[in-house]
Amino acid sequence: NSNIILSQKVGHQMKKKRTKGRIINISSQNSKDIETGLSNGSKIIAHNSIEKYAKLLARELLDSAVYVDVVF
Repeated sequence: NSNIILSQKVGHQMKKKRTKGRIINISSQNSKDIETGLSNGSKIIAHNSIEKYAKLLARELLDSAVYVDVVF
């Protein structure tokens, strides 16, 4: 997913250059669906992976004052 790759590269550059700031990812409420009758299964997985990766990246960059958020 290009969103994950871009967030990772930007986050690590911000950490390397000691730039404080935020990385904001955009997701959808569809990531919370558990039935494919309501949403396309691949979209559910894609949006869920964005949210999960954002949490991992946020923990990794927390000490660098780079904050990672997800908005819906």
